[in-house]
This record gives sequence, structure tokens and C-alpha cells, in this order.
Amino acid sequence: MRNKIILAMATAGMMYGASAFAVETPPTTGPFGQGTVTFTGTITNAPCDIQTGDENLTVNFGQVSYRALKDDAAAKQFTIHLQNCEFDTDTATPNTHPNGLMSKVQIAFSGTPAADNKEAFISGTNVNLGVQLTGPDGKIISPQSTPDFTKSEVIQLTAGNTSLNYTAKLMNVGTEGSVTPGAFSIPVSYTLQYQ
Repeated sequence: MRNKIILAMATAGMMYGASAFAVETPPTTGPFGQGTVTFTGTITNAPCDIQTGDENLTVNFGQVSYRALKDDAAAKQFTIHLQNCEFDTDTATPNTHPNGLMSKVQIAFSGTPAADNKEAFISGTNVNLGVQLTGPDGKIISPQSTPDFTKSEVIQLTAGNTSLNYTAKLMNVGTEGSVTPGAFSIPVSYTLQYQ
């Protein structure tokens, strides 16, 4: 009799456990969820596209000792990628534009220039810390508060993709030891002009 009671209890327990894991029937009517996809961008009259993400670049220097502001240890590379470049044929003066119309580009950088011709851009909060830019030709880019293409190198483009490589170097633009420790941000804008 005792075995029959144990067997009955075990059978009842298995049946109870099986019903606890039974699959629920999904509902056949909604709502089942919805959302919105918004597509954004800018249509330009340019022969090249700026690679997605390059319109707002961030160059992260990480943690830098003020001692490193005197040498190239505080230098970082960054690249502006122009892609899908296509140039219209110059039928009027083909010798002037042998590679096509608007196949050359200038890039002007603008921000807050350091005082006293220090050849660097500065932040609004730490005026003794600057970033000096050099272009693809290795020359220092003269800081301007507004885009100035008279000081920009003319770069010949090729059809397809072009990578424009720059170097940013942190530097002390004040007196020795005048850079304040802490986080910094030095915003510099770039503007393209084709010819």
C-alpha cells in the first residue's frame, strides 16, 4: 500500500510539473509593436562625399603628462576620407582642368587661434593648451577664426576615394608649466572648397 501511495504521488507530481511548462498559445491580434525610422543627411553640390563619421571627428589624446607637451609624444594622426569622387569633364577649357571640373580641393580649418602667433588652436577653458595641425604636405596649418582658403593647400583629387592625412600635436602655448591639469576639449571646424 505504501508503494502505491508513493507511486500515486510521483505520478501526480509529474502531471503537475508538465502542466506548469505547457506552451501558451500566442495572441492572434495586436498591437504587436511599431517604430519609426528617420533618414537624415545633407545633399551637397560636391564631387565627393565625406565618409560617414568624418563630419564629426574626435581625436582622443587620452591622458597626457604636461612633460610630453614639449615633444612628439603628444601627437596623433587623423584622416578625412573623401569618397565616391566623380568629376565632370571640362569641355570649355580642358587644359585648365585635365582631371575634370572641381577635381581639386582645399580644406580650411577654423577655431580659436592662440595669441602671439603660436600656430595653434586653443580651447576656451585652458588657453595655455593648444593643438597644432599639419597638413598632408607636412606644413603647419595657420590657425584662423573663420575659414580662410588663401592659406590652404590645393590638393589634386583622383576619381574614387581620397584619404587626407593630418597630424594634431598638443602643445603648451603659454609660459613653462602654465597648462592646467584636467580634461580638455579644443573644437576645430573644417570646411571644404572645390575648384
